[in-house]
Amino acid sequence: MKQVQTLFLVIILLCGGLFSYVTLTRAEEDKKVYVALGDSIAYGYGLSDTDMGFVAQVGAALEATVINLSVNGMNSTEFLVALQNEEVQTAIQQADILTLSIGSNDLLRPFTEMIMTALGPSLQNPSSLNELSQMIQKFSELTEILDKTKDLTVLLKETESYRNYCQSLEKLKARPELYKELNGFRRKNLELQVQDDAADYDDKTEELQKQYKNILMESVVMDFLSSEQAVCRMLREVYDVLYGAIDLDISYMEEE
Repeated sequence: MKQVQTLFLVIILLCGGLFSYVTLTRAEEDKKVYVALGDSIAYGYGLSDTDMGFVAQVGAALEATVINLSVNGMNSTEFLVALQNEEVQTAIQQADILTLSIGSNDLLRPFTEMIMTALGPSLQNPSSLNELSQMIQKFSELTEILDKTKDLTVLLKETESYRNYCQSLEKLKARPELYKELNGFRRKNLELQVQDDAADYDDKTEELQKQYKNILMESVVMDFLSSEQAVCRMLREVYDVLYGAIDLDISYMEEE
């Protein structure tokens, strides 16, 4: 191996319980040889372009010659066997920079076997395995959608309407008895809105408002109800955009 000044960096990456270990060496020569060993993390599995992987990124940043000997699915036992390979040994001897990512499959394989056992022998046929793959893909897509939804939630919480709602709610809760009475009104009002018999809805609503007239005239209550309606309108507009963008067949709801 070239005479080098050695700098050992051990980076433990915890990602869903997966660990990667990285060791770097720095050569005295200008032109560096970068050798990557390990599993799919180094290989770039799942990426549409392997140049997006960390091995290619590191190699480009250091302007090094890249030798990527990583293998998809490799575990630590298989890596120890690979170290006996002459090609691997030669590459390591030539390396100025050496990275190793290993250990994730040691955890994933037992977990996968547990799933296969739990779901039964039917998964041993190709069609069932394809179904499992599709389930995993759908879960991945749902996870991405939920992440985007969280981003939307952050934006909604930053709006003036939501801030006003939070402030008015805090003021209302500072008067516990009034807050309790208002909740009684809101609960009864909701019951009227969802009742099947709408014939006397207007009369019952008017009667309810008269019953709670005193608290409804309180400024803190009026501010709260106004801010609550503003937030509901905002959420309704968001819903309308989503509903309008998704092409669902609801023709069955139309009377013939």
